[in-house]
Amino acid sequence: MRTNSTFILRVVFMFVTAAFAASLISCSGAKTTGTSVSLITDRSAFSSELDALEVPDGVDPALFKELKDALEEALLAQGIDRMVSTPPTGDSNRVDPLNYHIEDVGGTDHYILTWLYRSLGDYDLDGRVGIADITPMAIHYGEDTATHPEATHIDGSGNGTIGIEDITPIAMNYGVDVAEYRVDGSADMETGYAEVGLASIDTDTVEAVGGLLFSYDLGDAPAYEWYRVVPLDAESAAGIESVPVHIVPGGGGGLVIYLVTAAVSGTGVPEDPYVVLADTAYEIGVEDEQGEPFTDAVVLHLDPPFVGDVTDTEPYTVTPSGDLIGDFDVHATAEEDLVSNTLYFRVEGLP
Repeated sequence: MRTNSTFILRVVFMFVTAAFAASLISCSGAKTTGTSVSLITDRSAFSSELDALEVPDGVDPALFKELKDALEEALLAQGIDRMVSTPPTGDSNRVDPLNYHIEDVGGTDHYILTWLYRSLGDYDLDGRVGIADITPMAIHYGEDTATHPEATHIDGSGNGTIGIEDITPIAMNYGVDVAEYRVDGSADMETGYAEVGLASIDTDTVEAVGGLLFSYDLGDAPAYEWYRVVPLDAESAAGIESVPVHIVPGGGGGLVIYLVTAAVSGTGVPEDPYVVLADTAYEIGVEDEQGEPFTDAVVLHLDPPFVGDVTDTEPYTVTPSGDLIGDFDVHATAEEDLVSNTLYFRVEGLP
């Protein structure tokens, strides 16, 4: 009986000691993942990087601290302890639509693919979702995307306003990385896709409404009828493929959209948008490649601040609104199987 009592006391002592040690770890800020228990050392790493961010000009320091704290809390809640590169996945990161238009390149018509960069949470558009993405959030905090379309890509929650809820997409997509897009072509989609080329986030983009606009030149005679783009991270891992676009090389024609009324300056391309004045009406013409006008079948997609008078008459009329200044575009599509086209504008103040 004495031996048994000693054994029982030892077991009780071991149990109490283990429980006490576990409570000490818990009190010191332990992080539990699965069945393992360890001290949080990564939180200080988050804190150091967050502390290194300087308050942007014009931003309330108290607000910026609140956003930093909220991001750190959201990262810890997601169980994130380090940066891991991964390509974007999920429908929210799918490129849609993938567009193309015909552009004169050195005197020859080339087919140009264009698409908007999609990586939810990458608010500073540097190719990676990380700590620094709260900086543009702070700069545009409280803005609504209806009056500030240039901040649309920062509205990660999709509720139309830049707010604290846009922290969550950063935490949920932390580490998602886009170094480039792979351009794939297919003869009929049923036989699979072949790689055509790559479009880099560093060299093949321009800033546009809603984020970064990618472009890729397919040349004057595209080898395939169907194309898609696929995001790749720094390790060349592939993410979610885009919605495909159908091209008929050498056939089908394309829309030619042009400014009838003279702009202040510019040529209407992303790198050199038309400069137009607010509250001034401008006429836009739409033709096919043979110079025939298209009216009935054409739909103009007008991003703010343009107000469109879209009728069955030629030409169309657009008027930049005086309460919104910035870069915007007018996109033309047709019900027939024609190449779409876009004009890019920079709206300046009242005339």
